[in-house]
Amino acid sequence: MPAFIKITAVTFLSSISLWTGAMVFFSAVVLPAFFIELETHRAGAMAALLFPRYNFYGIICATLACASGLLLWIKAGSVWRSVAVIASVMLAIQAYVTFSLHPEVAMIRGKTEHKARFDVLHRRSVRVNGILLVAGLGILVWGGRRLGEH
Repeated sequence: MPAFIKITAVTFLSSISLWTGAMVFFSAVVLPAFFIELETHRAGAMAALLFPRYNFYGIICATLACASGLLLWIKAGSVWRSVAVIASVMLAIQAYVTFSLHPEVAMIRGKTEHKARFDVLHRRSVRVNGILLVAGLGILVWGGRRLGEH
């Protein structure tokens, strides 16, 4: 495998690793700690404070993964096509979360008259995060095996 391809593959897998790791840490450590240790309204406020940064970090990692994945597909062949496509879909989903879903959640958070809508959006957010997490883990397993072959 040429050095350029190796560097691009490492960039791709590193960005997916950092992004997926952040999803695991935020979902499995940070948010549960908030909701165990703080009153619900305070925990929600703390989470709301972190979500814009968390989502921006996701956009950065997703963009890097998408760009390097597409570059691998172009330069290293069709074996990278499926992960490049998955990374592109992940970027689109992360953009939806960052620029549409979470801003709407932020606007209605804490407003009693919007509780039903908030609950719907919160469930959607949890599902979407789960989809991104499973996709990221799948890419890491595939990519780790792929790099292990070379």
